[in-house]
Amino acid sequence: MNEDIIAYTKDLHFYLNGLGDEEVAFAQSKYMRDRFPFIGLNQIHRKKYWKEFQDMNGSPKSDELIPFMYACIDHPERELWYIALDHLIKNKNKLSPSSLGDIKNLIVASDWWDVVDLAASNLLGTLALHNREMQAEMNSWIDDQNYWLRRTAIIYQLKFGAQTNEAILYDHIRKTSHEKEFFIRKAIGWSLRQYAKFNPNSVRNFIDTTELSALSKKEASKYL
Repeated sequence: MNEDIIAYTKDLHFYLNGLGDEEVAFAQSKYMRDRFPFIGLNQIHRKKYWKEFQDMNGSPKSDELIPFMYACIDHPERELWYIALDHLIKNKNKLSPSSLGDIKNLIVASDWWDVVDLAASNLLGTLALHNREMQAEMNSWIDDQNYWLRRTAIIYQLKFGAQTNEAILYDHIRKTSHEKEFFIRKAIGWSLRQYAKFNPNSVRNFIDTTELSALSKKEASKYL
């Protein structure tokens, strides 16, 4: 990995550590079921200090986006993960389809909904909207053993609106509707709820004719 970007990220980590609040860090960790450590920066402060750091030290270049992501997630504190993802989203137009494997690694390594959901809908969904090759790869994740990748395959179309590929969405749901995993059942309901804003009759019929969990049905029926 680029030694300069590693040093840059270490400096960022040191800078943010000096600005964290222990009480905020404790509350954030509790909210995430004590799965991850936090520096103690809420979203507003995290973005403010990240901007200040860039003003003083510059920003990662286009060819450093993915190395910067890996350097960030090498730190356990979740704020670095959020900064990495925010920076990828901001510069998504500079990413190539070859970055998909790296973002997949981010999702698997994150192992929780906070990073997974943002990456799925705000990054991968945007990149894949007009890229069939990327969609094909992401659709294959519905058969992956990792349930965060299956969740991603279900929800990456959340912001597609009327351009949602209904056949793929429904196929993914049918393949996973038997699962007892909470995050899969929630994803099914969430994706149907969003699509119902654009095609309520289709979603209503799908719910009536498909065996879904009570949680998925409840979430899906919110706007029906």
